[in-house]
Amino acid sequence: MFATGLLARLWWEADVDTMVLLAAYVILQAKECVPYCGKWSQIVRISEGKVRFLPFGYVNELDVVFQRYMAIERVVFRYLAAPGPGSEWKDVARLIREIRRDIEKLADKLARQLPADT
Repeated sequence: MFATGLLARLWWEADVDTMVLLAAYVILQAKECVPYCGKWSQIVRISEGKVRFLPFGYVNELDVVFQRYMAIERVVFRYLAAPGPGSEWKDVARLIREIRRDIEKLADKLARQLPADT
């Protein structure tokens, strides 16, 4: 139920690689918020009839990046609820750019590990 609700809020039409990121984020949220939810995750990428199991190391690295993103939520809420000293929006924008760069690096790393879809 938790993951379904989160997917309903975050879903949009996108390419398979973007959906892999969404899956990783939703799985991490479930692991963090749902009691007794398993801690090891496997993501399977299915595209054009090809099935690829993503390396555990890649999924774990995404977990680390998305945990940094989840930490920003507190800063954003603080900015919304109590703007003023200690609620710097420019810091949030900088952190988001850093996380985006890290995701791009991981995507490049995965592209080198997996064969192309063609």
